[in-house]
Amino acid sequence: MTKTSPSFNATLSRGLAALRRGSMVGLVALAPATLPACSTSRADADPSATHAATPAKATRAERPAVPVTVLAVTEAPSDLPLVTTGRVAHARDVKPAFKTGGVLRELLVDEGDRVVPGQLLARLDPRELDAGIAQARAALGKAQRDLALAEKLTADAVLPGTTRDDAKTAATVARAQLAGLAFNKETMTLTATTSGVVIKRLAEPGEIVGPGMPVLVIGEVGDETRVEVGVPARLFSRIAPGAEASVRLDGDTREHAASIVEVAPTLTPGTDRVLVTLALRPDPTSAPLPRGLSVTATFPPRAGKTLPALPIRALVEGEGREASVWMQDPQAANRVVRHLVTVAAIRPDGLALIASGLSVGDEVIDAGTGWLDADATITRATPPAPRATEAKP
Repeated sequence: MTKTSPSFNATLSRGLAALRRGSMVGLVALAPATLPACSTSRADADPSATHAATPAKATRAERPAVPVTVLAVTEAPSDLPLVTTGRVAHARDVKPAFKTGGVLRELLVDEGDRVVPGQLLARLDPRELDAGIAQARAALGKAQRDLALAEKLTADAVLPGTTRDDAKTAATVARAQLAGLAFNKETMTLTATTSGVVIKRLAEPGEIVGPGMPVLVIGEVGDETRVEVGVPARLFSRIAPGAEASVRLDGDTREHAASIVEVAPTLTPGTDRVLVTLALRPDPTSAPLPRGLSVTATFPPRAGKTLPALPIRALVEGEGREASVWMQDPQAANRVVRHLVTVAAIRPDGLALIASGLSVGDEVIDAGTGWLDADATITRATPPAPRATEAKP
């Protein structure tokens, strides 16, 4: 071993002290000072020592082949399904009200009750109106007597003809007033004009209601169940009256066919959504759905352009829209090559739509990609059959 100089020992001591303080300055200063002071190293003296200490890297032939599965790139619509949520609604809300005001005497239905056309719903206290009708009848009787007297006196030339005409006018006015009060009498009771469900009572017996003031809210129930959903304004072009959709009720796995019957002409206030009304197909075997039940509506993708598609698990090292896939080397079946692709979109069902880099029918590796590199060799494995519990219904 070559004897070291005092200057080397001092330099080494300073470097170690700097290293303890967490600084690299001492190591930088140490490097140039130690190189001239050192003579031939052990590696220089015995070149075989380096090779013996370094383990040999496994060759490609020594590495075990990676079992992989391969799938073919399929074709899928470039337009994704539109999924949105909403609630069961009635065809329309009917708000029956009295023509004249008064004291509410009876309200004959409760919230949740079903009503049919012609069913009596409520009535006002008629005593005040009955008094008015009696007064109008008396006024009409007096007007008719005055008219008879005026006609007799006019015929005897005692009174001018204008007096008779005024008496006729007074009788006509009295008759019209009585007819108006009689009509108001008929409107003191409310009857249902449509089939529906009572949603809310807006007044109670004994309360005073004004003319035209609703006392009930009735949700009209027709042959079709209505569903209202909100569609983002940016996707407004995807919807049109008559378009088909599928609706799934909250807590139900079944899909119900529906169609668009109405699209609101304006955005829902305070939102960026358009209210769309769907009509479900009549189902005689099902009970009427309660108003307010949550639903999920799915509008199918529009027919048109398609793109190559593959499961997202087959993509590796993606960044932004750029990603890559592993494919079999066309020159060697047991070798792999990395292939760059551009992703157009990721669908909710886990399919990646490929904008460029792949064509329909190309084969890519989808299982085993985590153990692949440029030097790996592969062997194709048969994917396991799905279990009975995992099979889709």
